[in-house]
Amino acid sequence: MNHDDSRHVARLIEPHRNNYFYGKLLDVGHLEMEQRYFNRKRWLLNRLALGSGVLCGLQVAWTDGKLTVAPGVAVDGLGREIVVPGWIELDPRKVVGADGVERERKPGESLTVYVCLEYRECLADFQPALVGECGPEPRGIPGTIVESFTVHLQVEKPAVSEIAGKLCEALRKRAEPGNKRIDLCEAMAGLDCSPPADPCVVLAAVDLSGTDAADLAVSVHNCTGRSVLYSNQRLFDLLLCAAASNSGSTTSPPAAAELTRIAKTSWTHDGQVTLGDFPRALTVTFSKAGVRPTTKQGAAWFIVTLEFPTEVPVDTGAAAAVPPPAATVTGSVSIDGTVDVLDDRATFTVSPAFVDMVGAGGAVPAGVLCRVTVKCDFLLDANELAVDGNHLGGKLPTGDGVAGGTFESWFLVTT
Repeated sequence: MNHDDSRHVARLIEPHRNNYFYGKLLDVGHLEMEQRYFNRKRWLLNRLALGSGVLCGLQVAWTDGKLTVAPGVAVDGLGREIVVPGWIELDPRKVVGADGVERERKPGESLTVYVCLEYRECLADFQPALVGECGPEPRGIPGTIVESFTVHLQVEKPAVSEIAGKLCEALRKRAEPGNKRIDLCEAMAGLDCSPPADPCVVLAAVDLSGTDAADLAVSVHNCTGRSVLYSNQRLFDLLLCAAASNSGSTTSPPAAAELTRIAKTSWTHDGQVTLGDFPRALTVTFSKAGVRPTTKQGAAWFIVTLEFPTEVPVDTGAAAAVPPPAATVTGSVSIDGTVDVLDDRATFTVSPAFVDMVGAGGAVPAGVLCRVTVKCDFLLDANELAVDGNHLGGKLPTGDGVAGGTFESWFLVTT
């Protein structure tokens, strides 16, 4: 039985609450008014603002020949909270027809039934009343109302809201935000404050077939007919997912292409080579093939220079008879060469004239620094992205996660 009649819960009634004053008698009627005021207001807000459905748990399963419902929490069509604290077992042989009457499933009858969870109030803690009833055998008066539940298998398919389909159609329209608001408002025009005719919460659809318990076949579909209530946290996660999608598409956004990097060099960074072993070619190897330059002159982005100290006089303004002091500065000279890009590598080949000069000895002083610079902004990979060439900390592979950059490396030329 329902202590607070469902017919009254479903109606729009002006809330009544107690007006306290000194000396007011708080009898049964006034104390019930106090509870009724908060209960009905909470249920009204649940029904119109939160909706009806499963909040958590209440999964239906067929295991070891038993149809079970897991513990959980739901809100019914009248906004009343339903708490199921433990596991429930259902008899798949007993179903409730469209007339609301429970009957036995006929042998061999194939049915699709729906697991229906309903709110139910039970009276408990019966105790003697101070004033006896008029009947010949006075009964105890319940001191507690338990907000319980009942679960059954119903044959009738749950009604589908027509508003949901209209909302989907309004959302799919390609309209400006202002017009879309109007479309949604018009779709909601048919929504009134009336609760559903059947306040039960559908947990799952169950297909039943077979003659008796020995060969009974049961198939459970937890997401058929089931309405789920989403918390604010889940709604926020869905909004983030929708915002990350591609122009409202339901498909996931494409993964970002991995940048191409410089993976290896033919020389040792910050190392040393003798003058006689000066490399005839300098090669950088990329992490992926398909790199192409965007300039015609390869030596413009693959640059090799020699840096060496020189001493130049400093004008101090003193008499010419006094020798001017010398200051050490760094001079540099570019090495001529040709650049070839093949597959996954770029090679700077030193010009024969420079090779002959090094071989003659003395033309290039020992102790100079050979600096290699690669302008990766002008190198594109197969994805039309610049090579990530920043040589951070002198470690390979290069890269700072941003396309482009300048690769720099060096080695010392010794005697």
